[in-house]
Amino acid sequence: MERIKKILFDLIKIRSVSDNIPALKEIIEYIEKILRNKDLYLEKIEVNKKPSLYISFRKNLNPEVLFVGHLDVVPVDSEEQFIPVEKEGKIYARGALDMKGPCAVMMDLILTMIEENIKKNVGFLFTTDEEVGSKDGVEVWVREKELIPEFALIPDGGIGFKLMNEGKGVLHVRFKAKGESAHGSTPWEGDNAAEKLIELYKKYKEWVESDKGPEEEPNWKITLSLGKFNAGKAVNIVPAEAEMELDFRFPPPWKCVDFENKLREFIKDRKDIEMEKMSYGEPVFTPQDNAYVEKFKKAVESVKGKAEFGKIYGATDGRFFAEKGVPVIMTYPIGDGIHGKEEWVLMSSLYELKEIFLRFLKEV
Repeated sequence: MERIKKILFDLIKIRSVSDNIPALKEIIEYIEKILRNKDLYLEKIEVNKKPSLYISFRKNLNPEVLFVGHLDVVPVDSEEQFIPVEKEGKIYARGALDMKGPCAVMMDLILTMIEENIKKNVGFLFTTDEEVGSKDGVEVWVREKELIPEFALIPDGGIGFKLMNEGKGVLHVRFKAKGESAHGSTPWEGDNAAEKLIELYKKYKEWVESDKGPEEEPNWKITLSLGKFNAGKAVNIVPAEAEMELDFRFPPPWKCVDFENKLREFIKDRKDIEMEKMSYGEPVFTPQDNAYVEKFKKAVESVKGKAEFGKIYGATDGRFFAEKGVPVIMTYPIGDGIHGKEEWVLMSSLYELKEIFLRFLKEV
């Protein structure tokens, strides 16, 4: 148990904010140093200076079970947040819960499997860009290198050991409109590009709000957020060009391609408006009666007494595996304050997470 704490404290002290490239390399090298010469398969890649590391007990990219964790963190309010503080069994620090605590458990799990001679086709992926979209980490491993497990476990969601088996998909889109400029005093002589996008946004908003969601969980529905809007050169000039970026979230059974096609229907006859897909992620839906899920649920119940399922509203790394048809479960130990000044994780819950993982692996 002390090994988990030591690893956690070491990880926290490395200032691995997503844009701190030297620290990202340092934290991956820390893992390499611990696991080097352990008769493991290690493969490291670096994309746009963001390193990531895959570790497995067999030399393949198709493990039966894959554990996925990220070691980057969001910026801090104070450098003191990189100094772990233990108080009443809780560890306070940036990344204690999200997700250096679970990553410390993953590392300790690897060492325990070696010590107890648990020979399983299991892999572990550590990345350093999850907080900025995972484009250089999990996305590359899954979409380009074809790291495709039979089951993915991501201890990054579902605080208190809740089993998150559903997650919304995401589609970020950019719209560009063209019009004709004119003086602000004679707008009828122009063609306002900004107004075109405003009207389009209103149509999307009306459509989204027509989805009421299930009665028991009304927010489990399509949502829309207007993130960026740019138009015009001066207040007294009718804008000839305008651009807006929209964030759509949608639950299963929607698929990205179907959702994108639906959005394009709104502009199918508009030659003056272009739509560009910026980024996307498939919804996650893993049936509760999936064989791996049932075994993991049994392991949770053997340690915690009960297990509940839940849904995630934000995008997670699970979206990349869902895209390939891989069943995914996300869960968290006990903690709170993610991305805040008082982020913490309950140390005893990390030991419980380790025990859950062990019991699950012995059943697969």
